[in-house]
Amino acid sequence: MKVGTITFHWVNNYGAVLQAYALQQYLLSKGFDTQIIDYRPRLVILRQYFLALKSREFPFFKQEKQLKNFRKKYLNLTKKSYPTNNSLKKEHFSFDAIIAGSDQIWNESFSLRAEGRPTLSYFLNFASSSVKRISYAVSFGFHKPIERYIEVVKDEIKKFRAISVREEDGKDIVAAFSLLSEVVCDPTALLKKEDYEKIANKDLFKPMKVFAYILRKNQTDAWKTAQYVGNIYGEKISENKFCDSMENWLASILNSEIVVTNSFHGLMLSIIMNKPFVAVTIQGSGMNSRITTLLSKVGLMPRIVEQFSEDRVKSILSEKIDWDVVNDRMSQLRATGVDFLNRALEQ
Repeated sequence: MKVGTITFHWVNNYGAVLQAYALQQYLLSKGFDTQIIDYRPRLVILRQYFLALKSREFPFFKQEKQLKNFRKKYLNLTKKSYPTNNSLKKEHFSFDAIIAGSDQIWNESFSLRAEGRPTLSYFLNFASSSVKRISYAVSFGFHKPIERYIEVVKDEIKKFRAISVREEDGKDIVAAFSLLSEVVCDPTALLKKEDYEKIANKDLFKPMKVFAYILRKNQTDAWKTAQYVGNIYGEKISENKFCDSMENWLASILNSEIVVTNSFHGLMLSIIMNKPFVAVTIQGSGMNSRITTLLSKVGLMPRIVEQFSEDRVKSILSEKIDWDVVNDRMSQLRATGVDFLNRALEQ
């Protein structure tokens, strides 16, 4: 059975690339002939490059070079790249099923404006009627759809054979289309610690006690938390731009004693690798549902910091994590994804 996937594999972000890799590896492990459709929305990517140059964010380009190397080495991409939705429509794909997801591929901004107009690539508007359309752990990045969004995507979303989302909020959004969906684990949870150890840089043996991985600018609470944890562990934490390879990013989590992060995938990998962590919400964002959903599923909500507080951080650090319980809950969470994919691909 030939299964295509389409996602944000092109995004300059470790988590986005890693979740694409994880879903690919899971499908391969189950014997599927699978490829990632190399859709790289040209206008969106050019806009990102322009903004990075304008703001002199040169680490952006260093990180993109590293991720490009990882994609080339580990992702099984289609031979052709597709820069627009129209280029996808012109292709005659031979897939029996196409999985859209994971990540925030159904977000409002992309769906309504990505190519200067509504762009429904991630709703598979290019797929033939005979193809099984499946969404896996998709995310929206908002809590309630506006009328314009509903109007634009309603015809395509109703063509899906099976829909799954990553957060509880997503079920309510799908319900706005009078459709049912399931909450499943992020693709990164389909793999286990040993799967990531295989690609982590084993030669990176930095004596790192605290690994701080903070996304976005002006995250003062996150950096205050990281610096405070660093003081307790006797390690200086600075706001350096992280632009290392994927292999080194994974090794940094593996080799640390504790992780401080506001990244969903940084948190997910910490849990998979059984690393103590402090989770910090992203300031000025409505996209923290994925973090709270994950923590509530594994029983670790008390380890989240919404606003920096020394007492709050001390309390988190004083509590030991029962990894046997967490790993059992992760197995249950993983089963939601495995079960969904089994049913969706067998329909």
